[in-house]
Formats: sequence, C-alpha cells, structure tokens
Amino acid sequence: RALKNARSSTTHRSVRGDELAGALGEEIQDHFVDCVSFHERCEIRDTHCKLSREVDLVLLNRFHPAFLLKNRPRSFFIEGVLAAAEVKTSLDKNETVDCLEKARAFKVLQSKLTDNDFKSHNVDEPDRDRYLVRRPFFAFAYEDDRDLRTVQENIEEWVSGNHVPSAEQIDAIFVLNKGIVVNLGAGTGAIEMKGENADVLSGFVRKGTSSIFSQLISWLSLVCPSFSSLDPILLKYTSFNIDGYVG
Repeated sequence: RALKNARSSTTHRSVRGDELAGALGEEIQDHFVDCVSFHERCEIRDTHCKLSREVDLVLLNRFHPAFLLKNRPRSFFIEGVLAAAEVKTSLDKNETVDCLEKARAFKVLQSKLTDNDFKSHNVDEPDRDRYLVRRPFFAFAYEDDRDLRTVQENIEEWVSGNHVPSAEQIDAIFVLNKGIVVNLGAGTGAIEMKGENADVLSGFVRKGTSSIFSQLISWLSLVCPSFSSLDPILLKYTSFNIDGYVG
C-alpha cells in the first residue's frame, strides 16, 4: 500500500524512497518494543571518528542522548543504534551493490563498550563482534524481479570479490515479494540452521516466504542488542572537566 501510494504521488525517485523508508520505520516501531525512535537519511559515527555513509533508516534504543533527536538529526552515536537499514523500492544488481557498500561503511563502526555494558547484554558470544561491538545492518526491498538465488549470488560474488571481512558484511536482505537472504556468519550464533543432511549451515542462506514483515521483526528481536547501559553514552564522547576548581 505504501509503495502504491508513493508511486501515485510522485515519480521522483528520492522522494519515493523517503516515503517508503518512513513507512517501514513506523511499522517497525509499532511492533518492536526496543525501538524507541526511527530516523531517515542519517549518518552514524563512533568514538574513533569513523562515519558511515548516509543510510535510509536508523533505529534507536532508549539510551541515545535526546538532544540529537531534535531538528531533523543528521548524525547519531553508534552506541544508541539498534540497527540500520537501506530501503529500496525495487532491487536489482546495482541497487544490491549499493546496499552492500553502505552496509560495509556502517559495519566498520565500533561501539565503545564498558564492563557494565558487557555484563548486561543479550548477545551470544559468537555474535558479539557483529551485533554488539558493531550493530545489525539489513536491506529491505519492496520488490525484485529476480529470484532469490540470483540475489544471494550477487551478494556472495561482491563480498568475495572485495574481500569483505565477516564482521563487515551485510546481515540480511528482506524482499517483500520474494523472501529473505540471511547471513549466518559461522552458523553458531543466535540463529542456527541445519541443512538437508543435518549439517550446520553458515554464510548466506535464503528462503522464499510471504511472511516478510513478521520475520523481520523476529530477526530484529534476535540480533539487536538489548541491554541496560549503566554508563551514559555521552560520557563515551566527552568528560566532565575538573580543571580549575577551587575549594
């Protein structure tokens, strides 16, 4: 419905994409309790001064400093991010590569975690570097004329050809009229699957399904870090100046 309405209102590609990212963000916020807010066309940075490319959709947790949420924010702290996504009207090979490039630029960002953060999170040990130190990145497409096998092959070819480390690869792609391609990593984390011969699956796997949105929410619930941060994010980026005081 969102895609149909967007196409009837304008033919300008970027405006249509904005509308579709917002529609997806609204649905995720309504169904995913850990998502306190979502924002469109934003950048994310970390304490190492690394900056992502602009991404279509950013989901924030309840710990992100509120002052950056006002007046159409442009940049967020990675520690306050639940996940980020690239949203496409229609996916093809070039758009797939764009998603993979933006995923890699996002996945190089690393959260500054304290001992207290490590004590109270829900991320399995094998997934710690992918989903806690870094945060999940997925792509969502409203349609794609290709079959899922081709989508998966495009992903694997680009990842292999560009020698992308496991932790910097895209985590999943959801195609509304097709199915899902999920990156299992080593296959021993929160999502474990077995093949036809009961062997443990790893890397990219695919499944045709019409239950895209419910599976997206379930996937986010599995991979997004949920924890009680006892140390304010702001203190990771600045400190209270104690110089110059007198008693």
